[in-house]
Amino acid sequence: MTKKDYELIAHAIRVEQVLTTPETDMNGLVEKQVRFFTTGLADRLAMENPRFDREKFLEACNVTDN
Repeated sequence: MTKKDYELIAHAIRVEQVLTTPETDMNGLVEKQVRFFTTGLADRLAMENPRFDREKFLEACNVTDN
């Protein structure tokens, strides 16, 4: 994958977060699912590419690693 691919994925994840409102996110479930999915994806991408910057990707996705 290229930097452009990583940026596209991060953008899609950010858009999903913007579209989620408190009314549609029951008890923060969507936020938790997005964080779980994104951190898991970042782990997998880091295993596939040793030059992949996991922290930078999570930041670009607007996801904290908690």
